[in-house]
Amino acid sequence: MTAAPWTQDEIARVGELLKAGQSATKIALVVGRSRSAVIGLVHRNKALRDVGLKGNVTRLAEDRIRQPRAPRKPTAAPKHEPLGSNRFKKLREKATETEPAPKELPRWTAHADAPEPRNLSLVDLEWLDCRWPVNNPERGQEHLFCGHRRASGSSYCAHHRLVSAGRHLVAEAA
Repeated sequence: MTAAPWTQDEIARVGELLKAGQSATKIALVVGRSRSAVIGLVHRNKALRDVGLKGNVTRLAEDRIRQPRAPRKPTAAPKHEPLGSNRFKKLREKATETEPAPKELPRWTAHADAPEPRNLSLVDLEWLDCRWPVNNPERGQEHLFCGHRRASGSSYCAHHRLVSAGRHLVAEAA
């Protein structure tokens, strides 16, 4: 949407109102334009720019200069020790004193009832086939996938869905 161009009468009226010290908002109401349009006209028109708006930018900038802040009052010492302190060394020593040595972890194996993969290529997979990759091909070799029927709401068959969640492992008796 393009606004109508400013007429010479409107520009002259804006100049008169600027010289009278009116703000851009009041000028906009008189002329029937938006405040932004009036500000834009004043910035683009050299004669109006020399008159300037009532809220002179340099005057406002001088008003906005910050006064230096009063120095802050000293605060109480922090409740925690700084990071470079011996606090963490003490905690580490305390932990090693009270904790027994870790036991050997059990070995994990996959379920024996894992289905034999159908070894299908990506092109051979059907809509409801499992997309679990079953090989690690070298460069230029074909990727093969499980190909069994997918479980509901998953891209994998029931077995590979468990594998992806880490629930397929059982501990071997030591």
